[in-house]
Formats: sequence, structure tokens, C-alpha cells
Amino acid sequence: DHQQLAKLIQESPTAELKDNLECELEALVGRMEAKANQITKVRKYQAQLEKQKIEKQKRELRTTKKTLHEEGNSSSRSSGFTGTTNKKDCAKPRPGEKSRKNLQLLKDMQTIQSSLQSSNLCWDY
Repeated sequence: DHQQLAKLIQESPTAELKDNLECELEALVGRMEAKANQITKVRKYQAQLEKQKIEKQKRELRTTKKTLHEEGNSSSRSSGFTGTTNKKDCAKPRPGEKSRKNLQLLKDMQTIQSSLQSSNLCWDY
């Protein structure tokens, strides 16, 4: 529409017709800008929803890992003692701490797996 109006303005024989077409063109530009604003808002909203979705998935994954880790700790360790941690300690993990935690989780999972005996499993049809 914009291109057609611009072409008509260039080809208009009278100044009055040219002015009318220019007014119509300005109105069209206004509608186009409003539409651009709507599109921008929708895209920002979609990006925000996507970001929230990703954050939710990350939280669920962290919760699942934490639950698995706690289950592994409770089944493999016989002492009921759990150490307390400072918030300051949690904020700045020591070098290698994540690796140690992952290794401990792996060992706990292997202990759980080895405690399950395949002979105890029976499928009745």
C-alpha cells in the first residue's frame, strides 16, 4: 500500500490530489508504526515467556538433582548426622567442590544400583 501510494503521489497531475494522497500516506505510516509497536510488544512478551519457561526447567532440574542427591545420601549413609552450612559458604563454592559432589552422587547412585538385585525382580504376565 505504501509503495502504491508513493507511486500515485509521484504520478499525480494536480497539487490537490497530491496533498490528499500524502495525507493518506501519513495515516498509513501511522498505522504501520502502531503495528510495529504491537509486534515489538508481542515479541518481548514471547521472549519473556520463553525465558520463564527455561528458568522453570532449570529450577525443576535443580530440584530433581537435589532430591536424587538427598535420596542417595539417606540410603547410603547410616549416620543420621547432617552438617550445617553457612550462607556465606554456599555463595562461594571452593575449587573442586562441585566435582566432589558429583563424584559422591555417582558413588551413591552406584551403591543404590548394586543394592538392587536383579533376581528380586519378577515380571508376572
